[in-house]
Amino acid sequence: MRKLLISMGLASALFCGVTYGAAPTANIGIVDVQQILQQSPKVNAASEKLRKEFSPQQNELKSSQDHLQQLMDKLNRDGAVMQAKDKADLQAQIDKIQQDLTQKSQVFQQNVMNAQQKEMQDLLAQITTIVKGVSEKKNITLVIDKSAVVYSADGLDMTAEVQKAFS
Repeated sequence: MRKLLISMGLASALFCGVTYGAAPTANIGIVDVQQILQQSPKVNAASEKLRKEFSPQQNELKSSQDHLQQLMDKLNRDGAVMQAKDKADLQAQIDKIQQDLTQKSQVFQQNVMNAQQKEMQDLLAQITTIVKGVSEKKNITLVIDKSAVVYSADGLDMTAEVQKAFS
């Protein structure tokens, strides 16, 4: 019993006697990345670049859709008076064009999405680098996106500085 009391006393002395050092203070900054992206000429330039890059493919798809529509109109208009073989050939041609168009559209959409994601990643990497630089200048140890903040005191928002450096 005596050993138990001694060991409990030592344990409580250890736990109660521990003092915690002062926790490091965190200087916090807030950045509105959405606002930066919405107001940036770089984002508009990237969008225009992608539009120009994918415009020929989009025009090709539009042309294929128009051709398909013409064939479908012909089938609807003349199908009743066409011979069975001609009608079946036209239907087979329409089916093939529809399949090709569906496949090309899916590939096109995937390519556009991949290119958009790459551009966005590049822009966000630039913003991250700028945020890091501004944070180091202002001795800020933690930066949070404004969309994750419910309330902040004045003076914590670094958006204007980051936006100026990004533009």
